[in-house]
Amino acid sequence: MNITNTTKNVYGYIRVSTLKQGNGVSLEVQKADISRFAESRGYGIIGWFEEKKSASKGFRPEFNRMIGQLYNREADGFIAHKIDRMMRNRHDWAVINELIDGGCEVLSADGTTLDDVNGRFMGDIQAAVATRYSSNLAEEAKKGLYGRLKQGYYPFLAPLGYTDNGGGELKTIDPVKAPLVKQLFDLYTKQGYTVRKLVDEMYARGLRNTRGNRLPKNSIIKILKNPFYTGIMEVKGQQFKGNHEPIITMQTYRKAQEVMAGKTNTKVRKHNFLYRKMLNCACGYKLIGELQKGNVYYRCQTRGCPTKSLREGTVDLFIGNMLKSISMGNGEVQALETMLLELKGDWLAKQKELFHSINLRLGSLDAKLERITELLINGTLDTETYESEKRKILAQRQELNEQQNLVSSGKMQFLNKMQHFLELAKHPNILYDTANTDEKRELLGIITSNLQVEGKRLMISMVSPFHRLVNRDVLPFGGENNTTTLNKASTIVYSDTRTSPIIPKPMDDQKCREFFNYLLGSI
Repeated sequence: MNITNTTKNVYGYIRVSTLKQGNGVSLEVQKADISRFAESRGYGIIGWFEEKKSASKGFRPEFNRMIGQLYNREADGFIAHKIDRMMRNRHDWAVINELIDGGCEVLSADGTTLDDVNGRFMGDIQAAVATRYSSNLAEEAKKGLYGRLKQGYYPFLAPLGYTDNGGGELKTIDPVKAPLVKQLFDLYTKQGYTVRKLVDEMYARGLRNTRGNRLPKNSIIKILKNPFYTGIMEVKGQQFKGNHEPIITMQTYRKAQEVMAGKTNTKVRKHNFLYRKMLNCACGYKLIGELQKGNVYYRCQTRGCPTKSLREGTVDLFIGNMLKSISMGNGEVQALETMLLELKGDWLAKQKELFHSINLRLGSLDAKLERITELLINGTLDTETYESEKRKILAQRQELNEQQNLVSSGKMQFLNKMQHFLELAKHPNILYDTANTDEKRELLGIITSNLQVEGKRLMISMVSPFHRLVNRDVLPFGGENNTTTLNKASTIVYSDTRTSPIIPKPMDDQKCREFFNYLLGSI
């Protein structure tokens, strides 16, 4: 670049805030004003730097390129349209100050000079104003984003499996990718696929990223950790209820987090022992299955633990006794099946009752969320505790919403669960004896919540509604004051292989009616 000695050679710097403005007259007006100013002062403009990108986040490539050339003394200075076009933050002003101190001329087309005390003072004010403007703009943008989140809208790019529909619109299910995302969760939580294996498997099934490439490990993990797929939006540690349609259930999502955290192991084992990873020792560890002389024993590997081993045949016997205890007689089953037929005929009334029950629980959760929000505002509750409690509430709300969808999606889906339970409770011991290993494990997963071993004792804890069957001759099924009892698992303790199973007294018609109503709530 050749610089003449007759005039001072400077650059012209012009900037607009957006590309849209850059296509209009603003650049032309700035350029004309700078040219007139330069001519009136005897400056020669040897180059133009036109900035057409936002400077709010420091994206000023032309400004930075010009500053570099000025540091190299390729020009005597630069002229901007106004002082506020030169800077967008205090860092810019610091750079300009350094140039001025080094003898560079920095001028404004409106006649403002920056090489004296008054000029520097005006520059300080402009820098402060510019910084405040940028900060305020960012704050307002942040308020707008969080406002949309609170309304249930996701103001960012849609995660894989969803489609963007423009600003202010809900993300909708991608009919091609959403089923594949659901398969990804199922493979991970139910079939023991590792993240590494999912990379190749999902590519083979057709799941691609936005560029059409295979999903790397980090992207797979990001999907598995994203609660958006359950209907909950998470942004910077905060969660919000979304209005979009979920792809997976909250139960599936929680299972994925457990697998990822190592709390659940879905890998296929070399020895597919029936009770592997199911028997918990009283000392806190799981019993490990071993094959010895044709028999399977479950042993605790903890040094000093009094629980040594329990033979699989003994566990089989105790499990069989438990299943006989929950088995219902023909009279009980017939009475409950008759009530189920009545329910099918009067489904609309029962559906309304169930909706009312779910809405009451949703209202209770909303009230709880409002209470903890007030505690946060008052300073009684810290932010970390608030966000933790909020996550729990949103997860519970999502599960209730899933129940609502189940009830409203058609009576057969819901009532089929009732029918399935009755079939299971007819002769669970016979079903268990004729099932294969995987089916037995699945059955125990439905009925029990914990199998704990202490010495030679097996303590079997059952979940609702099966634990009610064991105690159906002594415990009531209804009543508001019985909520805590209903939610607790009942435990049967077996310690002697000669012990006979506990067979409760059959329920009469009144008890059957009470149990049926309780069963509806449980399912």
